[in-house]
Amino acid sequence: MVSKDDLGNLWEALEWMFNNDTAAARGKMATRGLYVFTHNSKRGNAPSHKLFKRISVPKMKCARQFDDYKPISIDEIGLADLGVHLEKLVHED
Repeated sequence: MVSKDDLGNLWEALEWMFNNDTAAARGKMATRGLYVFTHNSKRGNAPSHKLFKRISVPKMKCARQFDDYKPISIDEIGLADLGVHLEKLVHED
């Protein structure tokens, strides 16, 4: 069983995983978005594929850097009615 502390450590590790990792071959990598869906039920209140569709990053032609992408779109309408909460741990516009 995974405890709340375990999950907290995982989210923190994902948020900071590139903080001290630089390499000439990769350039500067950074976590730009980390979104966590929490369900009221242990079995879940909504299918993951439907929740993942609520977060979209529209791509522009020939994107070469993060700023070439349009802003992240998040559809939070009706999540509370489903018994789902969305937490934005890392969010860049």
